[in-house]
Amino acid sequence: VEEVDVGLASAQGRVRGSEAEPYSVRVDLTPDGIKSECSCPAFAKAGQHCKHVAALLITVRDQARGSAPRRPVPAAPSVATPLVGGESKPVAAIDDVVRL
Repeated sequence: VEEVDVGLASAQGRVRGSEAEPYSVRVDLTPDGIKSECSCPAFAKAGQHCKHVAALLITVRDQARGSAPRRPVPAAPSVATPLVGGESKPVAAIDDVVRL
C-alpha cells in the first residue's frame, strides 16, 4: 500500500495487486457505514468491499497504532446459571447460541 492519505473520515491510497499498476482505493466513513471504491476488476464486478479495501484499512490502522503495543484481548467472562441446590452450570457462549 502506497501514497496513503488519511482525512477526518476518509482514507485513500494505491494498493498493489496482480496488475502492473496499483489499484486506486478510497474508503469513507459515513452515517450509513463504510463506503468504498476500488479500481480493481473484482470491485467493478461485485460492487462490494474487496481485499484492496481491506489492505488500505489495515495500513491505516497500523499507521495509527505506530509503535504502541497492541492491547491484550480480554478474556471471555465466565457466565453461570444457578441451579436448584446452589450449584451452578455454565451457560452456552454466544457463539454456541448463534450456531443453533
